[in-house]
Amino acid sequence: MATAPAHLRDVAATDGGRFAAVAAAVTALAATLALGVGVLTPPRGGVLCTSGCIPYPYTAAAPYVAADSVWIYPAIVMVLGFVAVAASLHGLAAPARRAPALGALALSAIAAALLVGDYGVHLMVVVPSLAKGEGADVTLLSMYNPHGVFIALENAGYFTLGLAFLAAGMAIPGGGRLGRAARWTFLAAGGLAVGGLAVLGLSFGTDLDVRYEVFAISVDYLALIVGGALLAGLFATGRARQEAPATPHDRENR
Repeated sequence: MATAPAHLRDVAATDGGRFAAVAAAVTALAATLALGVGVLTPPRGGVLCTSGCIPYPYTAAAPYVAADSVWIYPAIVMVLGFVAVAASLHGLAAPARRAPALGALALSAIAAALLVGDYGVHLMVVVPSLAKGEGADVTLLSMYNPHGVFIALENAGYFTLGLAFLAAGMAIPGGGRLGRAARWTFLAAGGLAVGGLAVLGLSFGTDLDVRYEVFAISVDYLALIVGGALLAGLFATGRARQEAPATPHDRENR
C-alpha cells in the first residue's frame, strides 16, 4: 500500500511542528499581554504625555518606575518567542523558501539582542537606581528620556523586527487561508514598521521623540498577536510544508 509522500506528512505530528505551534502561540499570548499592559501604562514623558509629565533628569519617576515597567516582561518573552518561530520557519521551510526563512531568523535574533539587552539594562540598572535615589546617574538610560538610549535601542530593535517580518512573510507558505493571511499580515506589518521610520524621521527630524517607538510597538505587537495566532494554526494543522517538492521516491508511491 502506497504511503503518503514525505513532504505532505502532517507536520503537526512531528516534534518540530509541535514546537513551532507552541512557540507561535506563546509569542501571540506574550504580545497580547505586553500590548494590553502597555496601553494601560500612562506616558510620563515625551510628546504623548499630557499630564503628570516627569521633567529632566527624570529622578521623580522613582515611585512609578516599577509599575511602569511591567509590560517589559511579556515583551521579552514575545521577542524571544519570535526567534523560536523564525527558527521553526527555517527548519520546516521548503527549499525555495529557506533563504528568506534564514533572513527572518538572523534579523529576529538581532532584534531580540537589541531589545532584550535594552530591557535588561532597564530592569537591572535603571529601576534599582531610581528606587535607591541614584536616578541622576542613569538619566541617559531612562525610558522616560525621549532622546535617551532606551528609546534609541527600541527604535533600532523594532525596525529590525520589521525587516524580520518582511523576510518571514516571504518564507511562509502561501497556500491555504491560514498561510495567505499569515503571510500578508507579516508583509504588511514589516512594510509599515520599516517605512514608518523613514516617514516619521524625515517629518520630525531631531523632534522624532517617541513617535516612532509608539508607532513601531503598535504595529509589531499587533502583527505578532494576529500573525502568531495564524502561524500557530498553520503549524498545528501541518500545512507549513505543503509546498516542498516531491522526491522521486514519493512520485513512485503515488
